[in-house]
Formats: sequence, structure tokens, C-alpha cells
Amino acid sequence: MDGLLTVRPVRRSDLHQLALMMVELHRHLELPPSPATPALLEAQLFAEHPPLACLVAERGGALVGYAAYCDLYNSDYMAQGFWLCDLFVEPGGRSGGAGRALLAELSRLAVDQGRVSIWWGVHRSNIRAIGFYDRIGAGDFKVDLRELETEALQALAAEARGLASDSAA
Repeated sequence: MDGLLTVRPVRRSDLHQLALMMVELHRHLELPPSPATPALLEAQLFAEHPPLACLVAERGGALVGYAAYCDLYNSDYMAQGFWLCDLFVEPGGRSGGAGRALLAELSRLAVDQGRVSIWWGVHRSNIRAIGFYDRIGAGDFKVDLRELETEALQALAAEARGLASDSAA
């Protein structure tokens, strides 16, 4: 872990390494393979109205981690926040301050933009990450996050389409 650690917004020249880190995160969490590619990331991160933003941590000229995030609305405060989609640090860079530096910079951005919170989920099996989040003072709201995707999402959408058709008749 030689060299100065810096955190900055992602650049186009980072996209190949960023895609590799996203693939590694999925492998680490034993998730299905990540669809991340440099081309897909470029389309998402550098669009006119990007749905995703990303900070990267760099040490000695090499990327060692990233934080991908997007807008969130926190109805508890009736104000905006951020949703942290991913926080990843390369295995060789863990415990070197990169994760904390990424979250510190994201926190600075949130405060500077008048946002009131940063929310994220963590896999229960990721004990090391949970310990890290506890150490930085992140609250555990004991919520169970749910997700509709693929077949379940399509099935529920079809149900709504059927209801709309019935009401039009």
C-alpha cells in the first residue's frame, strides 16, 4: 500500500478497471456475473443525465476501490440523499483507508449539496464490511431490503397492465 491515497470522480480512462472491480465485487459476494463493461459504464456515467455517479480511490497511480451512488429521496426528512449502490476496495487495499476515504468524500458531497443522508445495503454474509460500517458510525436500521427483478418485476407489471385494461373496458 505504497503511495498517497486520493479520491476523485471517475474518468473515462478508469472504465476498464472499474468494470473489472464490479465483476470482482459480484464474484466476492457470490452473485451472478456483473454485466458491467466499459461501454455500458460510459453510457451510464457520462450520459446527459447520468443515472449513476462514481468516485474512485487511487493509490500510486492505480485504482484500489470505488463508490458507485445515485440520487435518493428520504421521505423521513422530505429531502434528498444518496443511495450507495456499491462500495468496493481491492483485496490488497483493504484496511488501508480507501473505503473510509471514499465514504468521507461521498459524505462531503452530500453535505455540500444539502443532502441529508446516505443509505445502502450490506449482505449479511459480509461480516468484515458490517464491522467497518459499525466503526464509522453507520446506523443499523434493522430493515430487510427487498428487490423486484427479472421475472417477478415483469409479472407484477403485467398485473398492472391487466388492471389498466380492465378499467378501460
